[in-house]
Amino acid sequence: LLRKALSFVLDSTYQNMRNYSFGLKNPIAMIHTMGITLPIFGLVMFPLISVFMTSEINVSYLMAGYVVVLPLLLAWYIHRTISKRPGAFTHPDIEDNEPENMFILRFGGKHYIPLVPLCLFIAILIALPGIIHLGVLTNNYLTIFGNQEPEFAKQLWKQSLQDQYALDNLIPNMAMTFTIIFGISIPIVIYFRAKSLRKEKIRADVEKIESQFQLTLYELGNILESNIPIEKSIIILIQEYEKLDKKPTEMLIFFKKIRNNIFIDNMLIEGAFFDKKKGVVWQYPSLLIRDVSRTVVDSIRKGPLILATICKTISTFLTRLSKVEQLIKELLEDTLSGIRLQIVFIAPFITAVVASVSSLLVQMIQQLSLILERIETLFKLDTTVVGTGTKSLSDSLGLIRLEETVPPTLLQLFVGIYLIEITILLCLLENGIEHGFDKINRDMLIARSLMKAVILFTIVVFIITMMFMPIIEQIKAPS
Repeated sequence: LLRKALSFVLDSTYQNMRNYSFGLKNPIAMIHTMGITLPIFGLVMFPLISVFMTSEINVSYLMAGYVVVLPLLLAWYIHRTISKRPGAFTHPDIEDNEPENMFILRFGGKHYIPLVPLCLFIAILIALPGIIHLGVLTNNYLTIFGNQEPEFAKQLWKQSLQDQYALDNLIPNMAMTFTIIFGISIPIVIYFRAKSLRKEKIRADVEKIESQFQLTLYELGNILESNIPIEKSIIILIQEYEKLDKKPTEMLIFFKKIRNNIFIDNMLIEGAFFDKKKGVVWQYPSLLIRDVSRTVVDSIRKGPLILATICKTISTFLTRLSKVEQLIKELLEDTLSGIRLQIVFIAPFITAVVASVSSLLVQMIQQLSLILERIETLFKLDTTVVGTGTKSLSDSLGLIRLEETVPPTLLQLFVGIYLIEITILLCLLENGIEHGFDKINRDMLIARSLMKAVILFTIVVFIITMMFMPIIEQIKAPS
């Protein structure tokens, strides 16, 4: 009856996850296309909108939609998709004795530093050059439009933007902007990594023990089948491992601790496992180890032969459990591989292309505007009658409005923040599909992926910018 129940549970779990994996195709396609891919390609239009359609479309509203509204909608849809995941296999829930929101500084002892204030301090320290740059830019804007007539202020601001987009100033301004992007991403990485790094190490040790549990239980069952008491069977099991010159695995260390509790500390078998001070199971924060150990200890009174059967049954169940878990991972692999590709390459690469092309595109338009002004001067087409006044031909055409464009540093900062947001959301999606609402895997995945994405984004932006700068230099308007 027990074997039938176990088979039913495993088969039901596999079937539920199989149905869930098939049902993921449409939600994942929706998230990829409508939530990530199309919006990223839509970013390409931002520099064009900021140059040609500023009066018709408020670029600040578009930025708010990308940075606030779209991520919130995407987060809601991802949470909804993850919530439909059926219960399957989860990692051990690890309890750490150290405070969760503290950074431990091991220098001359153990010192606890609050994690959130530390991250805020690091963020301000890294982003300080970019904050100063934006402060100067804002001050210039307010000073120009606050103290000058509107038409003259636009001309002054246009000249200021031309200086911003100048080839000589582009790289230094980009570097200052990227300090803000790193000032946001690095503290996030530090926060999530410091929060779960210790727990991840403990969990890795526990999972290593659990993976060896099934084989050790089966070997213990073979020894118990000879009608040998459990205490002596543990000694024989240890001796067999040592005779085979096997490396001291975690399970071998586990049973050696039980042996020492029994024969050195004179404990009963139950105390060797569950004593509150020296019990072995409390040294391993694993629910599986505790439950299996409790089943073994409670079955000792039934005799070695029945205990042997129970150990082998549990071993068989754990073997089937690992096989079903592996099948589930194979079912989800296609979906997860696509998400991982989005995180590590597609999202940072496309956003980097957009961030670099936006500045380069406005630079090219600026050079064309300057060339048009030279032509006006050369052919004496510098004025046209408009209403009661006169304007230059390029101004009267109304096509190129550099005085109304978004500064290049703001465009790059906006794209960088958007990359940080979608990287975190994609990490939540990957972790949710693979592990459910597991916090330790979520934290470590965000910490690893976000840093890689931002570094790739930075490298691609600077490479593309430096590649196209000589081309723009060639079409520069003659003095």
